[in-house]
Amino acid sequence: MLAALSAGQGVAQDHTATTPWLDVPASWQRSVENGVVAVAPADLPSQSSFLMLIEPATTTTETLHASYDRALVDLGPWTSVGDVQEVSFENGWIFRYGIGVTHLDGQTYTAETAVARYGNQLVRFWVLADSDDTFNRYKDAIGNAIASVQDSTAAATAVASAPSPAMLDAAFGSGDSGVYLGLER
Repeated sequence: MLAALSAGQGVAQDHTATTPWLDVPASWQRSVENGVVAVAPADLPSQSSFLMLIEPATTTTETLHASYDRALVDLGPWTSVGDVQEVSFENGWIFRYGIGVTHLDGQTYTAETAVARYGNQLVRFWVLADSDDTFNRYKDAIGNAIASVQDSTAAATAVASAPSPAMLDAAFGSGDSGVYLGLER
């Protein structure tokens, strides 16, 4: 699965890796590499691919729009398939997210890119699925995972001292962070 993302390397199945606030089904596989959390459903059908990446919280002075645009650039080639959504909550969290299609190493993926901001704290998310069907199968879990960032003040305070480098370039997986992730089913 997502062989284009893994560059021939798999995610270590480290079930002790945690992001305490991250709300995903308990059966989902988790791994952490360079602070980036990768999760994938345990019930992923054979021949299907799905990966969610959550970048560690950073401090930023960018606007929410600029942070979202940078997340798209870091993902690589992107075509939006709908309007970008923005949601604000009374607790101070603001989310900006969009659904689209990305083309990586000759493959097409249904993708969601999201940024969540609380004050000057920013968390970025990327979701990649091999098809609309795979994406839609997990869309509720995706929404819960992204929204769960607001359940923890740790997400807003456990922040690196400087913004992280661009996580992913157009090759997705050979970016500046050195993160090479993917799961095969």
